[in-house]
Formats: sequence, C-alpha cells, structure tokens
Amino acid sequence: MNAVKLLAAHRESWKIAGMDSGDPRRIVLLEKDPLIRALRAGRIDTLEPAEFPTIVADTLATLHTGARHALAAAVFEHGTAGRLVAAVAEQCAALYALAATPQDVQESIAAGGPRHSLWKALVAWIAELDPKHTDTPLTTNLFVGLFASGEIQSERDLDKARHSWREAREKVRGFHE
Repeated sequence: MNAVKLLAAHRESWKIAGMDSGDPRRIVLLEKDPLIRALRAGRIDTLEPAEFPTIVADTLATLHTGARHALAAAVFEHGTAGRLVAAVAEQCAALYALAATPQDVQESIAAGGPRHSLWKALVAWIAELDPKHTDTPLTTNLFVGLFASGEIQSERDLDKARHSWREAREKVRGFHE
C-alpha cells in the first residue's frame, strides 16, 4: 500500500472512531462496496459539502467502465447531481451523456479484422436486448459510444463493461426500491 493510500485510510479510521455509533455518516464510511457507499452518501444531508463529491469522485476512480457510467446515471436520475462540485459534476455529466444521448458511429473498418469482429459482437448483443426494458436505450447508446470512442477494444473489454454496467444498474435499482 502506498503512503497516500495509507494516510487516507488512517484519516478515515480516525474520523470513524470519533463518530457517534448512530451517526449516518458512519454507515457510509464503513460500507465496503464503493457504489453502495456513493449511493448511501447521496441520501445523507448531514455530510459536509465536500464529502459527497469526494465520495463520488473516489468511487468513479475505482469502478470499471460501465459501472462508472451507471453511477453517473444514478447521480442524475436520483437528483443528487446538484450536490456535486463543478469538476465532479462535469465528469458525471460526460459519463452520463454517453448513455443518455443517441450515438452515431461513422467508421471504416476492415472486414474480418478485430474491430469488425467486435462490432459484430456488439450489434448481436444489442439485438438481444429487450426493447421494452427501460435500460435498453441507455445501454445501446452507452455501448455504441464506448465502441466509437475506442474505450472498448476487444470482445473481452465488451464483456467486462457489459457485466459491470448490468451489475451496477441492478445495485442502483435495488438501492432505490
């Protein structure tokens, strides 16, 4: 563990040790799942103004492609974006925009190449999505955008991002039910 991480861990430990056992901030700080920690922090009004944006920024830095986008979507869909500082709000907006905005791909690719195989796998997967599911437009936009931006380079990247997105969206749904 590097010195910066160690210092941050000690600082959090001291902060938790000084809190009353009923303090809702304690529940947030003790949560192991970074996505759930950020979602819980969004519900706590007693956090210091910089705490929620810091938790969201730290969480975005730890999550994989797909899950980062799911957190950004949750921040906007559940009304906590207004509590973010400008830099974190801008980062979340860029991640969410990829999912919320229809994407356009105009790229020449060689038939039979790795990029072509990836595109075919992506199109086949998107075709299997339930058109009636509320996440289908977001999912389609996101993954076409990730392909177009080059953030997904292989079918392995696609599988990891797809799993990360689905798992995070399910956690968000479960948390807000």
